[in-house]
Amino acid sequence: MRIKPLLFGLIVLGLFGGIIGGGMASGYWVTKQSLPSAGTVQSSADLKGWMTITQVSETLQLPIPTVLEKLRLPASTDPSKSLKTLATEQQTTPDELKARLFE
Repeated sequence: MRIKPLLFGLIVLGLFGGIIGGGMASGYWVTKQSLPSAGTVQSSADLKGWMTITQVSETLQLPIPTVLEKLRLPASTDPSKSLKTLATEQQTTPDELKARLFE
């Protein structure tokens, strides 16, 4: 028995969509990270390396200059840079930067 090319293509697309849809529904496939709710962050583990200074500021409910001061970064630092990028520039780790916010 031979499967028609159109039917085979539909089966492949159905399996592909089902696997991705199932992964997304179960929470194993995440395409966009969400920010923690403002004021709910209890430790540096709640902050992520992909977060920008602006996002950290909003999440911790602190002004950007205060966040930069706690991170020991110059006031001229671009607030759209991620913690991971800043850590690389400062020759440190994102975890060390995040820990500074809770000292």
